[in-house]
Amino acid sequence: MLKKIVPNFENLIPRNNGQILLQGIWICILFCRLSDKEEERPEVYKKRSDDAMKCAQIFQYKYCALAFLRAKKKWSKFKLHSNLERFGVFGDVVLEYPDGKLHICMQIKSGAIGLITLSRLMNKNSPFSLCTYYNSYINAQEALFGSKEGDKMDRKPGESLFIIYTNADIESSLNSDEVTGIVEEEFLMTRRFVLQFNEGKHEAIYQYLQEMPEHREFLSRLRIVYSQAKEKQMEFDIKSELQQSMKLPDSELDLAYECYRDIIKDRWQNCIYSLQEPSCMENDPIRKTADKLRTILVTKIRELDQRKSELDDLMSALNIKSPQ
Repeated sequence: MLKKIVPNFENLIPRNNGQILLQGIWICILFCRLSDKEEERPEVYKKRSDDAMKCAQIFQYKYCALAFLRAKKKWSKFKLHSNLERFGVFGDVVLEYPDGKLHICMQIKSGAIGLITLSRLMNKNSPFSLCTYYNSYINAQEALFGSKEGDKMDRKPGESLFIIYTNADIESSLNSDEVTGIVEEEFLMTRRFVLQFNEGKHEAIYQYLQEMPEHREFLSRLRIVYSQAKEKQMEFDIKSELQQSMKLPDSELDLAYECYRDIIKDRWQNCIYSLQEPSCMENDPIRKTADKLRTILVTKIRELDQRKSELDDLMSALNIKSPQ
């Protein structure tokens, strides 16, 4: 095998030191193999090429910007992913809680998509098709925790939530007063309107999905947060969170927002793999925003100083005294 890697290697080895050199070569090969095996274990999820690389959806990356700020306010460490290839419709935004205790997988919907009705939920061709959501739920569970026949993970498959974030409204017949257990995901809402399914109120939906083996578990983990903020209102929410996080004066807020927005957009649009741990110091968008903002402000101050010096020279040449 060594001959395939290093042709005529016998002629390259001095006779006196041949054994030592040969051992050295084998050690190098061994370390190369170990390195290759480690690289085969991906530490990040691959992102979808269609959304992430071709058609940067403004609403989606702005939601990522908001989700990051709110998650950072709750935890010192977390993982925020976007456009995950293996998660189906729930791959728009995936938030992993500290130590992988819980995953929140989201679809982000915006635009004129009409009212969410019972008939649309039970229509396979609808943009709100429960059949489509169920299939993506199964794919996401396998991506996170392994299939039943395949990989075994330390985390339990039940530790996940699936959210449809939309600014569409729902028909009144779907409303239910029995909304429970939304503490963990509430910070991801911009308005506290949530549809949570239960068999007593939504019997028709349970019957519609009864042939699907995990439909009860799926429906118990599905949330539709509706009538949420549109793009312009979301900008206001981002600025509010950013100002609190960075303790910014009003005079610097718009500039800081533009810096932060562009940093998030660049990560969302151009990274082939999702951000592994944005809360760590090296990857923290807020830290990068502060650095970028500082550079811009220092440059502006220097430009003002230069302009003041030019004006002083001009006034001196014209024999005009500077105001005290």
